[in-house]
Amino acid sequence: MLRGRCHCGNISFEFDSRLAPPELPVRACRCGFCRVHGALSTSDPDGGLSINVSSPELRRARRAERWTPATVG
Repeated sequence: MLRGRCHCGNISFEFDSRLAPPELPVRACRCGFCRVHGALSTSDPDGGLSINVSSPELRRARRAERWTPATVG
């Protein structure tokens, strides 16, 4: 099982696969955002993905750089 989360920890995920991590196909998206951030992706049609959002009422306000209610902005 592979686990990860966003920087603040509000969003986390668990990726479950029978394949060992070295066996998973890894792809690099060529869009500008993913290239800048070094994002990679993988998939397993027989695997599973679970996404958890701890506080759905919060989101990062990009301009203000502070936590705000999701209904603001």
